[in-house]
Amino acid sequence: MDKERFQEIDRLYHAVVDLPEKELRKSLAELTDDPELRNEVLGLLQAGDAGLTSHVDAAANDISTSDNLFDVGATIGPYTIVELVGQGGMGEVYRAEQTAPVRRQVAIKVLKKEIASPELITRFEAERQALALMDHDAIAKVYDAGTVENGRPYFAMEYVNGQPLDAYCQSRQLNLRQRLEMLIRLCRGVAHAHQKGVLHRDLKPSNVLVDDGDDGQTRIKIIDFGIAKSATSLGGDSVHTQVGQIMGTPDYMSPEQADSMGTDVDTRGDVYSLGVIAYELLTGKTPLDIRDSGIVGAHAVIQRISDHEPLKPSARLNTLSAEDFKQTQYASQT
Repeated sequence: MDKERFQEIDRLYHAVVDLPEKELRKSLAELTDDPELRNEVLGLLQAGDAGLTSHVDAAANDISTSDNLFDVGATIGPYTIVELVGQGGMGEVYRAEQTAPVRRQVAIKVLKKEIASPELITRFEAERQALALMDHDAIAKVYDAGTVENGRPYFAMEYVNGQPLDAYCQSRQLNLRQRLEMLIRLCRGVAHAHQKGVLHRDLKPSNVLVDDGDDGQTRIKIIDFGIAKSATSLGGDSVHTQVGQIMGTPDYMSPEQADSMGTDVDTRGDVYSLGVIAYELLTGKTPLDIRDSGIVGAHAVIQRISDHEPLKPSARLNTLSAEDFKQTQYASQT
């Protein structure tokens, strides 16, 4: 990708990144008549989309505007749609019911029709394969897969009616020990993925859902392996990052992942992200605060990740306002 094209993608991305879904595609069409450029920008938006497969906070998405949605009562394979619970740049996620051969609720993820390019179909299939490889209590399980009209792929996975990890810790006012226990369970799930040769590459609290299961036991589930990378052969080179795209979420991304555009990342990238999550659960803030810093542009983001030295968690706590300090909840319990 030449420098000029990269700059144009970067300009378009930042022009629409904060728009709601119903306005985003319209604005992109007004800004450029190049469909390849639009798809590049949509790919970037998908990569940083926290709500893509999250089964919570559905009200934050305007889910009534797409003409690709399945109606309540429609069927996808052996599953009956109950409701749409989330959508992002790449896919739609539904809560559905299966009645045979077992009765259970599932989450159905379907690739959007308008972006069903060969490259994104391959990435979608790689996510399904990555999940299917794994069998761990802390990772959402895949039950089934297939296609809907026009060959769009879907897969059915374990439905988790939970909260993101940080929101759960705050709402339950978990103390320091309880938060660290959550982190240990998360680390064990990530370690299992690594043992299976899968790198998540987008670990963050919104991709870790926590709920109280039917048996009253707290469940923690890692979701959204949409930009996962296999250390073996999942999807081959076709699921690797295109040059010029930042794949992942900047606040949680290692310098290696940001600077190499994802082409030279190993398990240490996920370990770095786990460290950021730990920092956030302890201080209420991420180490680099990219999201709230006003930094724009891929180059500036990469520079911030690579060069900025964050405060130690203890020092960061001392800088918080009284309100932010209160948000850590556990601080008054230790």
